[in-house]
Amino acid sequence: VALSRKIVKRRGCKLNVNKEKSAVLGPDCEDSGVDGRARGWYDTAKGGEGMGGDRPFEIIDYEERYKQALEDISLPWLLEYDLLEPVDLEMLAEPQRFIAGGGRVLLARWGDEIVGMVMVELQGGGQCELLKFGVKEAYREHGVGTALLEAALRAARDAGQKKAVLTSNHKLKDALHLYEKFGFEYVTYSDKWFQLSDIRMEREL
Repeated sequence: VALSRKIVKRRGCKLNVNKEKSAVLGPDCEDSGVDGRARGWYDTAKGGEGMGGDRPFEIIDYEERYKQALEDISLPWLLEYDLLEPVDLEMLAEPQRFIAGGGRVLLARWGDEIVGMVMVELQGGGQCELLKFGVKEAYREHGVGTALLEAALRAARDAGQKKAVLTSNHKLKDALHLYEKFGFEYVTYSDKWFQLSDIRMEREL
């Protein structure tokens, strides 16, 4: 069962944001397997994918030591655009489900800092979904997002996937423009796992 499909059934739980702008799941979510605060991703990397060239960063697989960085990357833009949902926190808390299912959690490392991320979920039937794509604001416009998408699509092909899909929101104009540059096309859909998403895109691999 794909992670996004499983988690969507628990959307009834409440989401709170405290004065420090940290997201906290309400008490009615305690049985979801998440212990409250949005944690990082608890799995060991399979090995890095350095980008080479003159880029001052590299693309690597998730490592447990980078768990705080994942919250640091995701929560700012989700909160800024008022797009944070309980399912987002559950995904960030359970990366082992993506990895165990053959997917990948890819990070952009600039020096000693993790500055970007994207998740690749295998959904069966040769289709995968790109999730939680984001880059820290200070590191945008340096090719980090492009490198992450390149690595994600390469990982999908290596896993034998034939199609990549993603969902987004019309507010995320920069991300949508980048998706368009990578050949993603807009499609209509009704099976929404994220209630605040209003855009779906896909492309053949």
